[in-house]
Amino acid sequence: DMWYLDENLSFIYYKRGEIDDAILELSEALKLKNNDAQLRLFLWALYVEQCKYNQAIDEAKKALELQPDNPDCYQAISKTYLQMGSYNEAIEYSKKIKEIFPENASGPIVLACAYEKKGMVEDAINEFEKVKKIDPKIVTPYTFLSKIYLDKGMVEKAVEELDKAYEIDPNDAQTNLGRGIAYSLKGEFDVAIESLNAVPVNTREYALASVILSIAYIMINKSKKAINCLENILDVKEIEHESRWAYALTLSAIGEYQSAICEFKKVIKLDKSNAHAHNHLGLLYAQMKQFEKAAKYLLAAIELEKTNNQFLVDYNFVNKQIERLKKGEKNLPGEFKVKQPDIISQHAFTDSILEKLSNVFVTFLILPKKYEMSRSILYPIKTKQYLYPTIFRTVGW
Repeated sequence: DMWYLDENLSFIYYKRGEIDDAILELSEALKLKNNDAQLRLFLWALYVEQCKYNQAIDEAKKALELQPDNPDCYQAISKTYLQMGSYNEAIEYSKKIKEIFPENASGPIVLACAYEKKGMVEDAINEFEKVKKIDPKIVTPYTFLSKIYLDKGMVEKAVEELDKAYEIDPNDAQTNLGRGIAYSLKGEFDVAIESLNAVPVNTREYALASVILSIAYIMINKSKKAINCLENILDVKEIEHESRWAYALTLSAIGEYQSAICEFKKVIKLDKSNAHAHNHLGLLYAQMKQFEKAAKYLLAAIELEKTNNQFLVDYNFVNKQIERLKKGEKNLPGEFKVKQPDIISQHAFTDSILEKLSNVFVTFLILPKKYEMSRSILYPIKTKQYLYPTIFRTVGW
């Protein structure tokens, strides 16, 4: 029974976040019982957790050899290929799921995601519509369709899909994250804030939701709440550019210009192509009457986004102030004000947020959230029973 002990120890390590030790213990268990497909699927999940996708694929394929009639094995392979960006292979295995297990929603879900990643948007939409018919009780097709519609600028259609998902499961983290983004884009910030506050802290979506929530608070002039949303997630690497971008905008909105300047410089260091960050940094320097520095950043914004006429207007205004100073006209007319941008519609920011949203959705396909791994099924061994983690979030896909 040593392999049984090793496997349980592996699960304990996993729950503690010690993935390397979990893999080591499970590998020992497999030396004693190498024909157990479920153990190999558990090892697959651990490798995915560490982004070791090639090793994950190997384990999933070994599980498939042991249980060729198990849809979980096909799901593991197709989902991992999707995460790797190997979309043709993801399509191949997801089509096998559709052929062998036509009532299983996983096949068309992965197939639709792969189609969307390859730019085959209409095919993706068709597959997601099929998922709705196979299992009308899961939110996944609605949340994915909302992402597609947001990408296409069809905000109303995205809201329609997300509201349907919300009717199915009002507590789903992805649904609430998506509604937060979509309703913010609509300008209905009260609804957005309600949904974003419903995203649980212990989910992958929480950091991204906090960024969107901060923006919603900025737009209704509740900047202190916006800052509270951001302060705890500024160092989350996966979302650092977006969180610091929103943090800098918030600081500028409440008049803390020097702190905002420091944050905008961090944003630019993270993404030198962010034209809006350069522009706003220039406006902050202009507000502080440091016009030479302002001109430098405003010109950089124009070079990065030549089609933005407002950037040119800002640059010309600052240059006029510089000329007046050179002529000795010290009393500049009026007070230069940093304009409050329509933050949520700036595409440098919105495109980045939508890409993060897409990544969150794809990650959701791969591995269940940690807090849900406590769900388990009973697996009998002789006269004993022990808890074995559920690999997939929803039975059937």
